[in-house]
Amino acid sequence: MTSIANKKDLRGYNLSGFSLRGADLGGANLSGARLIGADLSGADLSRADLSETNMRGVNLAGADLYQAKLAGSNMSGCNLTNADLTAADLRDVKLTGAQGEGAKFASANLSGIDANGAAFEHCDFSDADISNAKLNGGKLANSIFLKANLNKAKLFSVDLTGADLRDAQLEDANLAGAMLRSVQLGGAYMKNVSLNSVDLSAANLHDSMLEGVLLSSSNLNGAVLTGSDLNGARMNNVSLLKTVLTEVEMVEANLSNARIRGAVLPNANVSAANLLGSGLYQELAPKAHAGLRYSASTRWDDPARKHISKAPNRHLEQRKKLIEEVNFFQRVSKWVRFQ
Repeated sequence: MTSIANKKDLRGYNLSGFSLRGADLGGANLSGARLIGADLSGADLSRADLSETNMRGVNLAGADLYQAKLAGSNMSGCNLTNADLTAADLRDVKLTGAQGEGAKFASANLSGIDANGAAFEHCDFSDADISNAKLNGGKLANSIFLKANLNKAKLFSVDLTGADLRDAQLEDANLAGAMLRSVQLGGAYMKNVSLNSVDLSAANLHDSMLEGVLLSSSNLNGAVLTGSDLNGARMNNVSLLKTVLTEVEMVEANLSNARIRGAVLPNANVSAANLLGSGLYQELAPKAHAGLRYSASTRWDDPARKHISKAPNRHLEQRKKLIEEVNFFQRVSKWVRFQ
């Protein structure tokens, strides 16, 4: 075992189930090796070549994988708790179901990874390339993604509560159904991102690029969007209670049926926006929100719509009552026929 732990050329070796705890394998070549269920906790694998290896269920807790080459490897179910993968190459790695609380991925290349259902909470992904990654259903709460590249990443129903994504790139990413409560997204580039049905309550999105973003039925209560670009955004049925929208650009945005009670909109731009059902009326909004900018094509809410919307409901109730009465008499008549 000692000889294996000290070897540097382990290409194609079958080390499945081996215990190599604390082994010095820095710079070693393990490409194509089988390491299923091996224990490499605390091992030195810095600059090691682990590309195309089968590492399912490997214990890498506390391991040093600085600048390690792991491209194309299967690391599903791995334990990466407190491991150091700074500047490592993890392109197209399979990390489904992996866990790695406190791991370091700063400046790592994680493009194209499949990490659905993985748990990487309190991790550092600063300056990492995570583009085209699959992290659906993952747990990434309180992790750091400063200036990370998450373009076209799939983050459906991911938990990013309290995460720091300042100045991150998220163009064309899918975060539908994600938990983004209290997240930091200041200066993030999020053009055409899908954020339908997400929880962004108390989030900070100041000066973010959100042009064309999909925010339908999302919760932004208490969020700060000062200076952000929401031009062309689809925000129908969004909740904006006590949201700060100071100097926000919402040209041609769809805010139909949005809940805006208590929101702050000074110097915001709602030119050509759809505000039907939002409670923003042309005769009141400009007075309530100083410097609010709008155009002749802005579709304001109409106070009369409240009364109009109630009328169909009364007719529906009357119709339901009539149907119930008809059904009752039909049952009675059927009962009489069979007597």
